Amino acid sequence: MPSEETTATTTGLQGEVARWIAAGIITAEQGERIVRMGPSTTLGSATKHPTRHFTVVAELVSYVGIVLVVASGAMFVARVWTSIGVSGRVGVGVVVALVGFVGERAVSRIGDEGTTRLGRFLWLCGTGGVAMSTAVIVDRAAGHDPHWTLFVTGLVVLIVSAALWRNLERPLQFLTSVAGLVLSFVGAIVLMGWRPNDLVAGLLIWASAAGLGTLSLKVLHPSLIATLVAQGGVFVGAMVMTGPSRSLALALGLSAAAVGVWYGLSSKQTPVLVLGVITFFSFVVRLLSFYLRGPGTLLAAFAIGVVLVGGVMWRSMRSHGGNSLGGGSQHRGFGARLHH
Repeated sequence: MPSEETTATTTGLQGEVARWIAAGIITAEQGERIVRMGPSTTLGSATKHPTRHFTVVAELVSYVGIVLVVASGAMFVARVWTSIGVSGRVGVGVVVALVGFVGERAVSRIGDEGTTRLGRFLWLCGTGGVAMSTAVIVDRAAGHDPHWTLFVTGLVVLIVSAALWRNLERPLQFLTSVAGLVLSFVGAIVLMGWRPNDLVAGLLIWASAAGLGTLSLKVLHPSLIATLVAQGGVFVGAMVMTGPSRSLALALGLSAAAVGVWYGLSSKQTPVLVLGVITFFSFVVRLLSFYLRGPGTLLAAFAIGVVLVGGVMWRSMRSHGGNSLGGGSQHRGFGARLHH
């Protein structure tokens, strides 16, 4: 039975971890792991019982091995797919799902960052197995109707992935949740007999991606992956609208790309900044190609590129110089206070 001192220490640790999570220092998943380790984990105990480290080489070899197993298994199944029947096809998906989920359970016990990433990858394989079995069953039950197969399979992938993701720092499960949502939504639209034109479809994609980007600022995790997915979504939505409404597509595309550049600079997230600059430049070139003809388009694109790169470099150098000067004045003030 734990002593009162141990209980109090554990309660204090939980409070500190909750404060760290609220401040954004660690994620909720990392906080759970810290609390599970408990206050008894000291330097002395860690020295007596060293942590098992899963090296980068071991992690890479594991991924390569999994890919080889999946590829060889897929080739074998493809050869016998027509001869194994529905029950055999469902069984293949069940085996893949069990290997993925049970394998994640086994490797996660090691408690290393590398094995955690490997476990998330095995979850992805398990989700694929569930999707395979579901697609086979629904295809048979719905009389080979691809629309029902798409809708139900996407819905199952969404449910499984969302249960594994739970708004934690799990990029693969977040991506499969988004994929399941898209598949089920498209399947539902087709089943309802709705055939939206390019303008409506583009606006729907753009608005959904913009909402995802807004939620990624404070609500969704992993924030970076969600932001990148949102940037890709607004780009695709604007491109879909280009045919029926060129002006609206360019306006929405340029505005979303500019927001991406601004957010990438302000948050100092290089992937967001790079993707924002690429999409902004793409829409600018597209705008010039529509309204300018001849060599003027190339010269304008070149000038805009120079201005963008020069502006970013100038801002970075100015910020660096300001920080250096500010830091020097702070050190001088601190030294003066010590002197007094």
